[in-house]
Amino acid sequence: MAKFIPVAALAGLMLTACANPPVVATANIWDDELTCRQLEDQIAVAEQYRRHAQGQKGATPTNVAGSVAFPAVMVGYGNIREATQAADTRKARLIDLYNAKYCE
Repeated sequence: MAKFIPVAALAGLMLTACANPPVVATANIWDDELTCRQLEDQIAVAEQYRRHAQGQKGATPTNVAGSVAFPAVMVGYGNIREATQAADTRKARLIDLYNAKYCE
């Protein structure tokens, strides 16, 4: 039992020590009802999510800590890619709505 605790602690560290940026919803049910100003704000928010996800790449403290477990790092980079793609998709959808409403 005494050997199990350090192994369990290390496994927990490996699972949590990887980049985990939030993945934004690509569409919301109220998107069509947003005003031009609200669409501009939501486009800026989507860009912030994208920048945050991209900022998780490279030698961040969590990625360095997670590097002891190669699979944890790969999961982290997979999440970064997913978060970036979701933010890009959200932004493109909002821009399409913005243009469809002839916002300026």
